[in-house]
Amino acid sequence: MPAGPLTRQAWPIARATSSGADDGFGPPARTSKRCGDHCPTTSKVTVVMEPTRNAWALLAAWFRRHGARVIMVPAEQSADLRDYYSKHTKSDRVDSRLLARIPLLHPDGLRPAVGLGPAEAMRRATKLRSSLVKRRSVIIARLDSYLELLGPAWDACFKADLVQNTPLQLLAAGYGDPHTLRRLGKTRLSKFIWRHCHGHHSEDDAIGLLAAADETLRLWDDSEIDFGELADDIAIEARLALQLSREIDELGRRIEVLLHQQDPTGIMVSVPGVATSSFQWSNLP
Repeated sequence: MPAGPLTRQAWPIARATSSGADDGFGPPARTSKRCGDHCPTTSKVTVVMEPTRNAWALLAAWFRRHGARVIMVPAEQSADLRDYYSKHTKSDRVDSRLLARIPLLHPDGLRPAVGLGPAEAMRRATKLRSSLVKRRSVIIARLDSYLELLGPAWDACFKADLVQNTPLQLLAAGYGDPHTLRRLGKTRLSKFIWRHCHGHHSEDDAIGLLAAADETLRLWDDSEIDFGELADDIAIEARLALQLSREIDELGRRIEVLLHQQDPTGIMVSVPGVATSSFQWSNLP
């Protein structure tokens, strides 16, 4: 850490055992106390950190609270200095010395850290939602590949949109088995569809699904494929997708609340090309 307007000094803050071996930074409370012992109280202190998972956020908040300037160094920026130290065994102590020298060697390339990363609710929520959407997309792709085994008519019935609530509810209930679907019949199948789509579909959807089941039975012989086992696999994937959809929609509501807290007048979404995304919770029961 460089300190003082005229004299620059660098203090790597790490911990060593009685034998001299480096054993990391230790608990955050003890680390922050050690930082306070090393930091001068009369000089301007700059703290250089490299984001390592989420542990940096707590120390960054502590330093800011005590008036220090916190610099976040991307891993690629410190790569050159790390190559210089490559003759040493990599350890937290070596990394701390490396980071402490960056303000001395590259003072013009320092970028103050903005925010506290994972400690901010909006950042966590948006990142988590993005992760859940990716997981659901993988599951939907597997479901689509399973339905290809039943024939092209199934994909046409669902309009190639398996993310919607109705097809997922149908498949989660085990109706990926054409025999089970035919036993259900048009009347009960129409009621099932109507209940889960809030009346947005008609009997034509039930008729199309029953026709797709008949086509599947014509394409396959029962001795060639076990429809019950396939339907069980499809049902598992559909239930997982439904649960992820519920979590995604709940996160969408949370994000809307957080966005309103940070931007109550809607200035952010008034920028050309920026708008609130459409969270699909309207189809959920």
